[in-house]
Amino acid sequence: MIDFLFSKKKPQLSLSDIQERLQQQLAEDHRDQLAHRVCELALSARQSGNYGVGALICRDHEILFEASNAVFEPTRNSAAHAEMLLLDLWEQAVAKGEYPPEATAQLTLVCSLEPCPMCLSRLLMSGIRRICYLVEDKPGGMVSRARDLPPAFRNLMQTCDCTVLRANPEYRNLAQQLANHGLGELRQRLIDPAL
Repeated sequence: MIDFLFSKKKPQLSLSDIQERLQQQLAEDHRDQLAHRVCELALSARQSGNYGVGALICRDHEILFEASNAVFEPTRNSAAHAEMLLLDLWEQAVAKGEYPPEATAQLTLVCSLEPCPMCLSRLLMSGIRRICYLVEDKPGGMVSRARDLPPAFRNLMQTCDCTVLRANPEYRNLAQQLANHGLGELRQRLIDPAL
């Protein structure tokens, strides 16, 4: 098994404990409502046997699309990261004429976990200019390593506002718990597709 380094590891909560704590949280403002929803989506992903990551696309205060990680379930799909699924939904809606292409620059993508290299690259090429996430992904996130991107993508990063979503710290804690939940087992499934 591959060994990944994590910052201070907190005791892992069970999924039922995470769900209970999430239900106890009262989303008091718009940012907390978005944080609450991406945590619900991340919980749903993890309960389904996938990585605990959820994301949504919104414009102003309206959620337009949402998705949960689906890399393993219902079928194995290495590209089924929450952000990738969202971009598929958005681009299909634009292709059908439901939204004008220029609306893309007005969107915000909110994710429970910092986007990985694959997702960040596609987000930068999509035209979405605001990306918010609840917690950094130290072993796999790319926003915090933007200086390591190829020059063309570093240039695109300059057109994009990528930030940690300012929300109730409990949502960040829950997002981190969900991102780390069952990580060893999930990494093993990634390495050995027969599992």
